[in-house]
Amino acid sequence: MDNTNDQFYSEAFKRNRGLISDEDQAKLRKARVAIAGLGAAGGVSLTTLLRLGVEKFNIADNDVFDTVNHNRQAGAFVSTKGQPKVEVMAKIAQDINPNVDIRKFDKGISPENIDEFLKDVTVVMDGMDFFNMDARLLLYRKAREHKIPVVGSAPIGFGSALHTFTPDGMSFEEYCDIRESQSLEEKLLRFGIGLGPSLLQRSYYPMKVVNFKDKAAPSSILSISLVGNLNGTQAFKVITGKKYFSAPHSMHFDPYVGELRKVYIKRGNKSLMQRLKIWYIKKKLKIA
Repeated sequence: MDNTNDQFYSEAFKRNRGLISDEDQAKLRKARVAIAGLGAAGGVSLTTLLRLGVEKFNIADNDVFDTVNHNRQAGAFVSTKGQPKVEVMAKIAQDINPNVDIRKFDKGISPENIDEFLKDVTVVMDGMDFFNMDARLLLYRKAREHKIPVVGSAPIGFGSALHTFTPDGMSFEEYCDIRESQSLEEKLLRFGIGLGPSLLQRSYYPMKVVNFKDKAAPSSILSISLVGNLNGTQAFKVITGKKYFSAPHSMHFDPYVGELRKVYIKRGNKSLMQRLKIWYIKKKLKIA
């Protein structure tokens, strides 16, 4: 790294000092973060970590920006409509830090490229669409195999829930109680129940607004902005070696109802209360 790059980095991130030590800032600069999905959660996670001082990324997405993304996605502009999310977000990253080192995966993640996507990575961010179950299962399985923690903050209503899965802790599939024999709808339902076990949003978020068959669910910038904070803070802890919680622990914050809950579900979705929730919602949504 030449002196010009060092000077830029020192000036760009000097306001972190006092909150972030020089030692931890160096760890952030050295770390490589993989972000799967660059829409709402993934896009805001990328820009948050860039402004925190992370300088190396592997980013993956196979989609383009469209008008429907304008309410919440960091790279959605009139000028970027129809452009690949990977290319747009890479340009934004370079505009924030011209020295950023980005490896782009414009076909998304797949069994063919997942090992390369996870190469040299310190922490993985799950920014994929809620309904992208096959790719999500691949990501969590391979990250565990490569011994890399996965951080995911899910937008739920006006709030968000933070989960982290470590290589030696409860796995994603175990926590959600997902099995290959289940239908896609069943897997998505269990994923959703696992994401927000505290149900803080239940007073204003009717179940009928989520359509599993059409793969549609509401999301706003209010929850996505919170995702950036939660994902960024957890990634900071992972990268710098600070203590952090992992599954079956999670945290759910909803500023609309003004509640923060730290949740511990020893057996994940296999616990009695979670099984009752799954049964009830399956009945309401008429999922077989």
